[in-house]
Amino acid sequence: MRAGWIPSEAILRPARSSSSPSTRLKHLTGYGCARTLYRDEGTPETIAPVVEEMLGDSSYCTRAGNLADKAATAPTAVGTVPLIEELVAGKAEVVTST
Repeated sequence: MRAGWIPSEAILRPARSSSSPSTRLKHLTGYGCARTLYRDEGTPETIAPVVEEMLGDSSYCTRAGNLADKAATAPTAVGTVPLIEELVAGKAEVVTST
């Protein structure tokens, strides 16, 4: 199991439709490594069973680990800037996958 730092506001943040953190939380929820609770659901009686479910279901940990592995191998800005420079200069071509 991996443990890491995540801001508590990201875990217990009220869901909003247009804010960037909420969009990320929706993606994490859709990916299966997070759960989203809305403001009116933010009671101890509601939060406790969700946390218990997440800690008891190894799929959340597995999916979060998969996502962490993908993030660890994703190109950084330092690695991407030379490619962008080559694309702008016409020395590289865009390859898309289908």
